[in-house]
Amino acid sequence: MTENIHQQLGCTCRGRFSTQEDLLGHLEAAKRRICRIDPDNLQSTSIVGPPGSIENDQVGLAYMCPHAECEGIQRIKFSRRRNLVRHYAKHIECREACVFCGTSASRVSKYVGHIERCMRRNKTKCQPERQQQGRGYIYTQNRRFAQRRAKTLMEIVAKELRLKMGVDDSDSE
Repeated sequence: MTENIHQQLGCTCRGRFSTQEDLLGHLEAAKRRICRIDPDNLQSTSIVGPPGSIENDQVGLAYMCPHAECEGIQRIKFSRRRNLVRHYAKHIECREACVFCGTSASRVSKYVGHIERCMRRNKTKCQPERQQQGRGYIYTQNRRFAQRRAKTLMEIVAKELRLKMGVDDSDSE
């Protein structure tokens, strides 16, 4: 009895390919797209074949932070664009105040991180008896506002990053 085992090769984008040629074609297309963005942004990462395979080709890519503060720092590279966007938020200034405690933040990453922590802390303070007095409604409204504001700020960060890297909106993920 012959078993037909289909081995698939995987990419860091979670794409699956039945042949090495298909995977390499996919990687070359991605590499061309990245080189169009910024030829200096192309780095090598490991792409591993199916389990048990001895293949370990250095043909993948990584996103590098284009900010001047990160220039030349080898550890500042990311395999996913969203991780680069989250990192890049450290470089973007803002003037935001927490709707729960009034703490101000001067960087988008600090504001987003603070809001997430402060929402968790304030949720425990908002007991059912307080909700009946209307404070629960205020908490809910503040929470929605804070979440929308954090999302908007991260969209601004992503847009600034695309502009810095010379990518139009149709090329982004």
